[in-house]
Amino acid sequence: MWTVAKLKNGTPIPRHYGFGWFHREQKRTPLVEHEGAWQGIETVISRYPDDKLTVVFLTNLESAEPSKFADSVAEMYLSGKVKIVSMQREFVDGAHLRRPRFARSGKM
Repeated sequence: MWTVAKLKNGTPIPRHYGFGWFHREQKRTPLVEHEGAWQGIETVISRYPDDKLTVVFLTNLESAEPSKFADSVAEMYLSGKVKIVSMQREFVDGAHLRRPRFARSGKM
């Protein structure tokens, strides 16, 4: 699912697209993401598989550009400016969720 689709001549298709996911690098870190928009709602899911990090932004403002927010949150986490201090377990609508609690580190 994370494999970039290729053209008949073997070259990756433009924007490195594969099964709905775009592949790129964010500061030399592999990033797989998907954006969506419909009737003023904009969303993005950004996955950093090597760092085991996923950032999801859901907005109800058409001009919000959620990928910029997702990139900023990932940058703070990956650079060590924030860290996970605990994982809270919850049971919501029949699903087990783990929600991280963040804290600023001394690198701000």
